[in-house]
Amino acid sequence: MACTLVYLHPMMTVEEERSFYANFSGHIRARGVAGGETPEALFKTQMQEAVGRAPLIEKYLRSDMDVLEVGASTGAFLHAIRGHVAHVLGVEPSPDHAAHMANLGIETVTYLEDLEPGSTFDAVAPFHVLEHMRVPSNSSGA
Repeated sequence: MACTLVYLHPMMTVEEERSFYANFSGHIRARGVAGGETPEALFKTQMQEAVGRAPLIEKYLRSDMDVLEVGASTGAFLHAIRGHVAHVLGVEPSPDHAAHMANLGIETVTYLEDLEPGSTFDAVAPFHVLEHMRVPSNSSGA
């Protein structure tokens, strides 16, 4: 499959975005994403990348750290590092992907605003997130 440039304009409304992520698994199957047939298959595909990333950051990880991944997908990165930190948490709007992470024992929230007020993390991983933000320079993402 050839790569193409996609320009997201106009940006989805909040309602359109929530509807899109409610059926994200269907969208990636329709696009023919490698491993996108099921969350389990996608996890196996993503683990290859996660296993490659983990050694790059292991020296920065500590056993007392809380790590948040925004856009955690199927949890491959969190799964790869969770033996090196105290706690991992994923932000993932796809219900299918969040359910897969729950099966792995990885806690998730649907959106950043679902985090407990005052939540803090020692590290935040935002792989494949910037291109989904409405206004990347606005910290609220609104």
